[in-house]
Amino acid sequence: MRKFAWLGLLIAVVSCTGPKYYVKQAQKNEKNKNYEQAVINYNEALLQDPNNKDAKKGLKKSGQKLMNQLVTSFEDAYQSKDYLKAIEKYQDIQRLRSNVERRKVDLELPDDLNTAYKTCIDNQCKDYYHSALRTIDNRDYNLTSEYIRKIEKLDPTYEHLGRLRDAVKADPLYSNAIDAYNRREYARAYQYFQQTQDIIPNYRETANYMDELSKNYNVHVLLFPLENNTPNIQLSDQLFRSLESELYKQRNQLMKVVNKESVVDALRKANIPAYMPVPDKDALTIAKSLDASRYILCSLNQVQTEKMPRQEDVKIAYLKERVLYYDQWSGTQMSNYQYRESKYKEILEETKVTMTIRYRIFDATNNTLIQSNQIIKSVINQVKYAEYAGVVEDLYPTTGYVSQTDLRKWRSRFEAAADKKSEDELYAILIRELTRQWMDEVNGHIFK
Repeated sequence: MRKFAWLGLLIAVVSCTGPKYYVKQAQKNEKNKNYEQAVINYNEALLQDPNNKDAKKGLKKSGQKLMNQLVTSFEDAYQSKDYLKAIEKYQDIQRLRSNVERRKVDLELPDDLNTAYKTCIDNQCKDYYHSALRTIDNRDYNLTSEYIRKIEKLDPTYEHLGRLRDAVKADPLYSNAIDAYNRREYARAYQYFQQTQDIIPNYRETANYMDELSKNYNVHVLLFPLENNTPNIQLSDQLFRSLESELYKQRNQLMKVVNKESVVDALRKANIPAYMPVPDKDALTIAKSLDASRYILCSLNQVQTEKMPRQEDVKIAYLKERVLYYDQWSGTQMSNYQYRESKYKEILEETKVTMTIRYRIFDATNNTLIQSNQIIKSVINQVKYAEYAGVVEDLYPTTGYVSQTDLRKWRSRFEAAADKKSEDELYAILIRELTRQWMDEVNGHIFK
């Protein structure tokens, strides 16, 4: 008889966790007004016995009680204008409703609940919208994008969402335009205003600024070919093409640039070879003949490459080798690994390239010098790398443990020599940087 005692225990355990058990637990939670837990218990009972009448009846009763609590919380949040909380409670209501409907139980809801929820969505989107506008005023565009995402999550069809998306694109351009305007870089300001206008017509004061600039600030610019005072004709050509291209990019309603073919033709008629100094008197005459109000003379005065002596530092690493030996007791051949010191070199190389240009901006209408400056620009390429004559994959920084991540990072120094840039690459970078600075300065003075 004792050998079947475990059977009674098993039956007791099963009965304790069966539908009746969960119904009793639910009823206890009902008495304690813990309707959420009661709903969970009834659900568990119906999961085990979908036809359990007590569980279905209890689920309807506790579910309605819980629903009433959620509706009250929703209405309280709605009345206090805490729309985010109201939206959260509405979502809880829908989850509860969906949960009990799967058990074929219907709960009662207020008729105006959905209307109130839509009002919550509209009002919360409106709050986010106005907050987004404030972040735009503060130029905090990352935060603006956060508010846009919040609106999209609540209501992708919100009526002002499209304008807000456009505003977060247009306002940085508008801000750049105002900054350029305040720096008297009117051509650049006009460009930014035009880009702003393309996104949102008449955004803020864009139209007024563009109208003012069109009426009061107009220049016709002539850029003479670059005078080359160095032996490097190729770099001189590259630099001039870069300056010329950047100036042409600035063209708009305010700044017109004299056609380069017209400049070359005028120089030929004046018997002035390219890359030779243009006398100031001839420059003024040519500028007036081409109806230019401003003209720019530039010269390349220095091209220099400096290479530091290569620095080498001998370091110690460890070569992992497999060794064979005979076990003296068994007489069999065995293998193991050992580390052997090996030398490698840490290398430091540095190359510096420098260019010096001088430019002068003249007012052709009254033959006055507006701006004269010299720009000295350098680019430095410093490279640290390692050299090893053997197989790098067999080399280790230590005889102790090293993770694969750290090992890969350490070995990467043996590939870092690829970071070295050629002189042509360095000069290309230098020309871009020099051109950018030159254009910033020209923009700041050409309308004076």
